[in-house]
Amino acid sequence: MEEERVMVADGGVMASLAYHRYREADGYVARSDALRLSSQGETEGEAVEALEEAVKVFLLDLVEAGVLEEVLTRDLGWRRLPPAAGYREAYEPPISVSGTLHVGPLAVAA
Repeated sequence: MEEERVMVADGGVMASLAYHRYREADGYVARSDALRLSSQGETEGEAVEALEEAVKVFLLDLVEAGVLEEVLTRDLGWRRLPPAAGYREAYEPPISVSGTLHVGPLAVAA
């Protein structure tokens, strides 16, 4: 999987983020755990497009308000990195470890 990053250059913001998508009773959900954002749509594609738009608006709002570093590092637990070539700021999210949770057997009252 590609590394997750948010990078800022004089010309704008670039993000590479993992996302999850799943079906719910009334449509689809797409979510970015790293930014704690989610969106929905009638189709899987609509949900992913809505998430992409939400990420764009979120990041641009943070940059324009001058609080990108504060929100990413303090509120979301990201780490500031040395800037990559052509960028003045770079960040990576906390490491996410997935696993399988096994529960049971559970006693059921008769």
